[in-house]
Amino acid sequence: MNSILRFLLSFTLILVSAAAVPSQVQLTTTTNSALIDFETTVPGVNESAFDGSGFSPAPLAGQLNSAAWEILGFSDGDLIFGGTATSGDLARGTRAGTGTSTGGLYSLADFPASGGRSLAFQAGGTDFTPGSITLRIVNGDASDTITQLEISYDIYERNDEDRSSYMNFSYSSDNLNFTPLSKISHSTPELADAAPAYQKVGGPGPSRTAVILNTLIGPNGGSFYLRWESDDFSGTGSRDEIAIDNVSVTATFLGTTAASGSIEGTAKNDLGMPLAFVGISLAGSNGLPSRYALTNHFGRFRFVDIALGETYVLQASSGRFIFADPVVVVPASEKVTSVAFIGRPVKSP
Repeated sequence: MNSILRFLLSFTLILVSAAAVPSQVQLTTTTNSALIDFETTVPGVNESAFDGSGFSPAPLAGQLNSAAWEILGFSDGDLIFGGTATSGDLARGTRAGTGTSTGGLYSLADFPASGGRSLAFQAGGTDFTPGSITLRIVNGDASDTITQLEISYDIYERNDEDRSSYMNFSYSSDNLNFTPLSKISHSTPELADAAPAYQKVGGPGPSRTAVILNTLIGPNGGSFYLRWESDDFSGTGSRDEIAIDNVSVTATFLGTTAASGSIEGTAKNDLGMPLAFVGISLAGSNGLPSRYALTNHFGRFRFVDIALGETYVLQASSGRFIFADPVVVVPASEKVTSVAFIGRPVKSP
């Protein structure tokens, strides 16, 4: 009986220890942001610099943690959360800026600078057409709820083929039903470059930025999912190489907003109809970097966790609309709700 009891106690301790190992992107009120640059270790996400050697729930140096990543669409089979893939399509090794004709996931090395790493993929006829990369976010706080996520990331592309591929971003609370954010989608050019080389998409700053409002990720292990999907878009022949890097996630918690302010408003046309997917930037006089949001289908936007006692500059931008007054300056009180942008369609030439 004593030996059985000792075995059960030992087994219980093993389970408790396993449950305590961090996994996925863990966000709390004290550590509410994470940056995945594929170079430095992020607990539960990657172990040291990513070298393209695959995925494991207990990753070795150079591997990604499958508790955080799910990969679908390669001919060698899907990697679900918690699975293992250390050979074949999902472990194609490192490429130092050169192209490849073999479908799979790679580590793009030494771009945009020496020592750089990113998660790159080469699609093919039976690989990643379509396919998806999903990152799991976990609320690791014991009692507080996440109400907003601010997302940014870089896109690198090597346009070496006469076929355009798209990469769309979407999010989900259950890993089943995903909401696309078409405003930050991307497609590679159809015509190949004369001298193909990896290039960063967009100008200075992140290639893509978005704020996801009303996420409501529950405390003590609530999950949220970010997905990058890819498929053929136009053209024929082989596909370009694409990579993602510098994935930044910042959470706003319900409990942190009460001691700070918020700024919200609308973007509408002159008839009062809402304008969706208008980019709204917010910059403060306190030297903090800009934050960004997209208006929803009701034309609304909202910034929370705003420091009080500052003056903020908001600017509306859109490729589809021109705004009579695109810049608005407001002082932050506990709640500002009166910001309004009025736009009219851009006339075709």
